Amino acid sequence: MQATATHEQGHFHGLSHDPLLRDLFAPIWVGGTLCVPAPDSLEAPRQLVDWLRRERVSIIHLTPAVSQLIGQVEIPKEAGDETPLLAIRWAFFGGDILTRRHVAVIRRLAPTAGCVNFYGATETPQAMGYAVVEDSIPGEGEKLPVGCGIADVQLLILTPSQRLAGIGEIGEICIRTPYLATGYLDPRLTQERFSVSPFTGDPHDRIYRTGDLGRYRPDGVVDCIGRKDRQVKVRGFRIEPGEIEAALAAHPDVHAAVVLPRPDGEGETRLVAYLTGANSGTLRPADLCRYLAELVPAPMIPAAFVPLNALPLTPNGKVDQRVLASLELSRSVERRERVPPGDAVEHQIAQIWEDVLGCGPVGIDDNFFDLGGHSLLAVRMIERVEQVCGQRLPVSTLFTGATIRHLVGALLEQSREIFKRPLMPVQAGGSRLPFFFLHGNYLGGGFYCRELARHVGPEQPFYVFHPHGLDGGPVPTTIEAMADDYLRRLRAFRPNGPYLLGGFCSGGLVAFEMARRLRAQGERVDFLLAMDSRACNVRFRWLHFTIRWLGTACRLSPENQQQIFLVVRWLLGFVSGNLKACCKDPGDVLRNVYRRLRRDLATYHTYSHLDLAHGRAIRSYVAPRYPGRITVFLSEDRVRDRYDRDWLGMAEEVDVHLLPGTHSASITRYVHVVAGHLRACLDAAQGRDVPGAEM
Repeated sequence: MQATATHEQGHFHGLSHDPLLRDLFAPIWVGGTLCVPAPDSLEAPRQLVDWLRRERVSIIHLTPAVSQLIGQVEIPKEAGDETPLLAIRWAFFGGDILTRRHVAVIRRLAPTAGCVNFYGATETPQAMGYAVVEDSIPGEGEKLPVGCGIADVQLLILTPSQRLAGIGEIGEICIRTPYLATGYLDPRLTQERFSVSPFTGDPHDRIYRTGDLGRYRPDGVVDCIGRKDRQVKVRGFRIEPGEIEAALAAHPDVHAAVVLPRPDGEGETRLVAYLTGANSGTLRPADLCRYLAELVPAPMIPAAFVPLNALPLTPNGKVDQRVLASLELSRSVERRERVPPGDAVEHQIAQIWEDVLGCGPVGIDDNFFDLGGHSLLAVRMIERVEQVCGQRLPVSTLFTGATIRHLVGALLEQSREIFKRPLMPVQAGGSRLPFFFLHGNYLGGGFYCRELARHVGPEQPFYVFHPHGLDGGPVPTTIEAMADDYLRRLRAFRPNGPYLLGGFCSGGLVAFEMARRLRAQGERVDFLLAMDSRACNVRFRWLHFTIRWLGTACRLSPENQQQIFLVVRWLLGFVSGNLKACCKDPGDVLRNVYRRLRRDLATYHTYSHLDLAHGRAIRSYVAPRYPGRITVFLSEDRVRDRYDRDWLGMAEEVDVHLLPGTHSASITRYVHVVAGHLRACLDAAQGRDVPGAEM
């Protein structure tokens, strides 16, 4: 990328993939200064927009695909700057078909900028045609015209008989100009594309045959409507599908291959390969991607592979492309058994991948590039991850591992310093009482809280407590000990109530214990939320009391009492669940207990330190009755497991709200629904008019 500056106008910059004359020599010739950003400084669209604003760019040259990336940038409303690129006077587009949608993106960020569509080719060292984009330009749908030739240049539409096409008549776009390359290394290709003008016969009057099909409008402006050959443009690169087909056909397991362009969900072009082989089941996309990577450039690797038993043919024996275009795509990588997302952050990243790639469901070990991802989609995906999780990962992270599992690990590793601050402001502004939330995601980092706070609204201060152990420190052995530690930090930050508390999963239990202790200390707790938490051990209060009484009498340590409680609770739970079998054959039940113990011990080593520590604290917690009101949010699967039944006897008043989705999906895919319920509850707790929950 290049940037130039004039003496009178301040800065203007050009961004282009073919910069020699237009974006390097021309600015220098008029007295400009070239400014080149560091290669790794513009990895994300947000960085590009910030750089353009910081350098006060006045002229920008970009491809339509890059404009789509810029369009992904969300400008925070609180910044008061929803049009950050006001310095841009002109936006020049080139390299691919331009649509009104691409122009709208730039005009959202730079509403006063003029937009121009450039037309040319590498064989013509600068833009040979242009069209100033006006709102009044008539057009067919979204596509915009390529315009007319610059000075000393004609855009000609020639018919197969080499005559000038009439208005509306389709022909090949040819460029008549003295500014042409001398030809190709291949003389035959030079003869095919470069020829003497059919109108003069002068050997110095040459034209270049672009291979693009076009037609004249009544005002002489040229529309480009496609290709006369099979060449396609993918993210600004000219690609011959035949070259990819030849490379695939050389694979020992491929009999025949057809590569076709297909639009993705946003109208951009992607390549799809349709293949036949001795056994179509052996044609694994991941293997084919690796094979092609050694033969062709990255833009030529198809985004999807569809194995077929046979290619469909027309009655005259040609491949029926219309039938191929109607087939369902198989964008999968080599189909190992898919490992579904587990915790909340894995669900968040999986949802982003499904939205960006237009496929699903996605497993945490699936490869981004094997699923059809490419460099521009990778930038878009990383930008979305930053928006949702609040952490910027370099795009280079994908080169060391392009899986969700790897990205989550990188996010957690990058956040270690953040986790050392147990109480963190996610949203510190606002005029209301602060809401303190224990996110409970001790394996995933609680990144979902950023989206939850955003949907609750900017007027609600939102603070989170990270679970113990995320920073690498020790984990208290009981929920009570966790609550004591959090209360010490909470009272240091806010010495007196009223308090608004809540938590997700295990965090809900800790919030419950914190609220109970605050009430015992005479403090007000105006709101208490347990989100998808289970009121553990309601049926085993008697057991907990008995073991504590006996353990104290026998001078057993609290840790030993906890261990005894867990073992006896497990046995009682197993026996009660197999009561009928116990009556019929007690010996068989004992054998089942033995088998289950062996199985659990065999899998014990697979659990992480945090899993074991938090799991032990959760399973040994016996919640006393709460002298107040509890709000309980439960997802669909928790309702099926009757978690609501356990909570009903836990407080003087219990208010239950049902959430869509599973335990993790409720706070990721349906976070806006959760936020609607939470916002209404917080409004009610603070004595405000309660708006309808966002559904």
